[in-house]
Amino acid sequence: MGLSLNKMVKPQTIELNEKASVFSKEKSPSKRLYVEGRKPKFNRNDVFHILKNIKNIYKLPYSINKTVKLIKEDTSTTKRHMSRVSFEELDQLLNSLQVDEYGFFEVTPEKIFKECGVPHKYALVFS
Repeated sequence: MGLSLNKMVKPQTIELNEKASVFSKEKSPSKRLYVEGRKPKFNRNDVFHILKNIKNIYKLPYSINKTVKLIKEDTSTTKRHMSRVSFEELDQLLNSLQVDEYGFFEVTPEKIFKECGVPHKYALVFS
């Protein structure tokens, strides 16, 4: 069977599931475009976007390995809270990285892809 994104990120998924405290449920969404056994459907814009970002795609295996290492080394608990000083430092960092928007949300099973889990109850998202 060829190479698929699910196979590439499997080590990351395994580590996340081992540390997970929140798991997906039956009604959770499947991974878009990369569901095993189904051929992905790319339109013309998808292909142009992939070609435009090809240099970043080559970094994916390195990024996945780095993420697996960080997950393995994570010793934090789900009960920790961020201090105001830490939040202000994070805000400054995200601004310096030119992050347009960011926010926090509570992770619920419906927001996790099927057969996946996450280690923390809250998440930071940014664009």
